[in-house]
Amino acid sequence: MEKNIRIVQASENAFIVYFTDKISPPVFHSIRHFCQAIQAQQSDNLTHLIPSYNNVLINFSKPASNTLKTIDYLHNLADDCLNNSSSLNLDITATTHRLPAYYHPQVGTDIERVLEQCKIASLEQLIALHSEKKYTVYAVGFCPGFAYLAEVDKKIRIPRHPTPRLNVAAGSIGIAEEQTAVYPLPTPGGWHIIGNCPQSLIPNEKSLTHLWQIGDEVIFEPINRKMYDKLSAKI
Repeated sequence: MEKNIRIVQASENAFIVYFTDKISPPVFHSIRHFCQAIQAQQSDNLTHLIPSYNNVLINFSKPASNTLKTIDYLHNLADDCLNNSSSLNLDITATTHRLPAYYHPQVGTDIERVLEQCKIASLEQLIALHSEKKYTVYAVGFCPGFAYLAEVDKKIRIPRHPTPRLNVAAGSIGIAEEQTAVYPLPTPGGWHIIGNCPQSLIPNEKSLTHLWQIGDEVIFEPINRKMYDKLSAKI
């Protein structure tokens, strides 16, 4: 695996570890091992640990007493996880989430555009290409409960809209390049909308607790209009 680890000091007690400049499942697998390893080794000295596609933000509870020593420690740990993750014997578990998905122009405002630009013959083919993949939660951000899922089938990858919409309905299922996502709340957004998920992704709205953990897996299960209406009524 290509070595391209960089450490950037973000503040006196925060560092960003960049594993590579690329996004790939093996790199993300190594990042998960890195997070579990540093949690085990630095549990008394961590306030935040935020992984993403190819990097991790580590926020220690107190400033580093020796910056060069801290950078060296992080670099060695990242290198070990990047190149020897299979030998670390860490317990990595993932939850699989099955989300109902209603694919229809009534809720998928960009379906026709996606069919045309991606040269997809029918809505049925689009549904199959999107729902027959198992996606990984690579990051959670933008707004509470917004999980970045990858990777979308190459046949339906489409760039974001040049100008984002001011309001995208909660539950909207979108595609942007190699990623897909469900909008958990009504927010602005520039992704191409192909359907709607009639399930709350933020079970506890008071604390904004969401479903996802980094590394979880997501499967979209197509439903018909009758089931969509039934599930929507429960939200």
